[in-house]
Amino acid sequence: MSKPPADLPQFAPQYLAAIVQNADDAIVSKDLDSIVTSWNPAAARIFGYTEDEMIGQSILRIVPLELAGEENEIVSRIRRGERIDHFETKRRRKDGTVIDVSLTISPIRDGGGTIIGASKIARDITEKKILERRTAEALEETRKARRQAEVASRMKDEFLATISHELRTPLTAIMGWVRMLRSGLLSQDHVEQALEVIDRNVRSQAQLIESLPASPA
Repeated sequence: MSKPPADLPQFAPQYLAAIVQNADDAIVSKDLDSIVTSWNPAAARIFGYTEDEMIGQSILRIVPLELAGEENEIVSRIRRGERIDHFETKRRRKDGTVIDVSLTISPIRDGGGTIIGASKIARDITEKKILERRTAEALEETRKARRQAEVASRMKDEFLATISHELRTPLTAIMGWVRMLRSGLLSQDHVEQALEVIDRNVRSQAQLIESLPASPA
C-alpha cells in the first residue's frame, strides 16, 4: 500500500492511510527526479495506471509530450519550497485520453527539513471544462444572434426610410397637382399635364408597392 505524502497533517498513520486510500482525488508523491513513490486508488481510477505500473516510474508517463516542460518548472518551484495551488493543466490517461486536471503540489521534507520530493493532489475537471466551453459557446452564439438581430433591425429601418422617401416623392407631386386642379385656375393644357403627372406618379407608386416583399402569413 502507498505511503501517505510526508507533508500531510500529523494524524495517526491509519487515519492518514484511510484518507489517502478513500480520497476521490488522485494523491501522488514523487521524488525530485519526478519518480513516483506513491499512487493511491483514485490515481489509478483517474489515470488508468495501477499502483504497480507507476511506482518507480517517471510522472512524465502521464504528462502529454507537449507539456513535458511543465514538470521541470514544477520541480524547480518545489525545490525552492513553493506550493502550487489549483494549477489547471492536462494529463494523459493510459488509454491515451487527455483529460483536464487541477493540481495542488506541495514540497515533502525529511526530518531535518530538507526538501526530498513533492506530494500532488490531482482532481479530474474534464466535465467542468467541457461545461465551461459549452457555456462560452452558448454565450458566443447568443452574442452572434444579437449582433445579427441588430444588423437586421438596422437594415429594416434603412429599408423603411428608403421606401418612405420613395412613396412620399410621388405623393407630393400628386397632391400638388390635385390642389391646382381643384382651384379651377388651370388651362386645359395644364389640366392635361396635371392628369399625366398624376397618372405617371400613381403607376410609379403601384410598381413600388408591388415590388415590396409580401408580409408573412
